[in-house]
Amino acid sequence: RHRLLSDDIGSYEVRASQGSIVTITEVLHPNLLYFLCCLSFLAALVESSLVTWMVIYFDRVLDAKALDKSAGYICFMVAMAIGRFSCDILRRLYGRKIMVAFGSILATSGLVTVICVSPLPTQPAVALSSIGLMVTGLGLSTMLPISFSSAGHLTDMWHSGTAVATVAVCAYCGNTTGSLLVGILSDATGSLRYGFLFIACAMGLVIPLSAWIPAETSHIAQPETENLTRDDQLQP
Repeated sequence: RHRLLSDDIGSYEVRASQGSIVTITEVLHPNLLYFLCCLSFLAALVESSLVTWMVIYFDRVLDAKALDKSAGYICFMVAMAIGRFSCDILRRLYGRKIMVAFGSILATSGLVTVICVSPLPTQPAVALSSIGLMVTGLGLSTMLPISFSSAGHLTDMWHSGTAVATVAVCAYCGNTTGSLLVGILSDATGSLRYGFLFIACAMGLVIPLSAWIPAETSHIAQPETENLTRDDQLQP
């Protein structure tokens, strides 16, 4: 039998056959903080840019009707909500590395779809772009939660509060600069398509960076038997 001590880092209290207690804890490498800062910056940059420019893209690039302009925004936000509610469950099943790599591929694919279908007639372009943004939302939704959760459980070199604050600052920088950069690039090139291409490239950077995430490892503490009474050993 075992009792879950901490959901976030996979720490378990396991009773050995001799009645002793062994603690097994998944730990994260402290150098992971540098990747988490990059991940949070890029994820926040992409998310804020899409929220700001999505409806304008449907209006000016796709020439969508009044009722269709918000279709992509609705699909994106619904997918983000679904992804963030299920993020923790999926992370426990597949791990951070797979979640970030697969999510970045999904998000980049969705953004590329939005860009590629823009020359199509209005109705098919709006429908396919909405689907692309839904896929983007599903992939992007897990990145910030994983960044903050992982930063709070780094070991040795970083205090959890310092690590979370550092990641939060990077996310805030991405959030404030993303929309501005897309606007400047779109004005310089004369088309919002290039602004969305910049967003897709920023998201694509996460794909190779995800290879730097170390797999969660485990260490086993020494059994503690000195202070255990018979009642402690029998307690479920």
